[in-house]
Amino acid sequence: APGPRSYTTLRDEAVKLFNSLQQLELERDPVPLMQGVLQTCLDLPPLVDEIYCQLVKQTTEPPAPGGQGDLHYWQLLTCMSCTFLPSPPVLRFLRFHLDRRTESRFPTSEMAKYACFIREALGKTKGRECVPSLEEILVLMRRQEMICTVHCPGAPACSVAISSHTTAE
Repeated sequence: APGPRSYTTLRDEAVKLFNSLQQLELERDPVPLMQGVLQTCLDLPPLVDEIYCQLVKQTTEPPAPGGQGDLHYWQLLTCMSCTFLPSPPVLRFLRFHLDRRTESRFPTSEMAKYACFIREALGKTKGRECVPSLEEILVLMRRQEMICTVHCPGAPACSVAISSHTTAE
């Protein structure tokens, strides 16, 4: 995960994030850029709602529904939904977007699959201390679980499927 970063004003950081979202559309490897957006949101919580609203805007009436740029926005929205809960008004707006704009208009599309995954994730998200790793972001982009090997003393290692919401006690 990236180390500590220095930030300018909240307004300047919001502009930088907007520019990052524009860059995301054409990015061949969007994972590091996505992780950077998530890290900024973790470090500057007032920007979480801003990014949710920008992503809703970018996924509403995209020029090429289901195209690479559109899917990158949905993938970042997926990562956001597993990392941060928006404020209640933004959460209502987001749920409306997921229901109305996607599942009803493109019911069998990748966007609808992301919308369903995001809706379920929002019901489980509690907040995190760290942003998702690069590997976790890749898995989230495919809406899958990660397989981790757990080694226990005196017992054989076992593979465990975990999601962004898995916790250990």
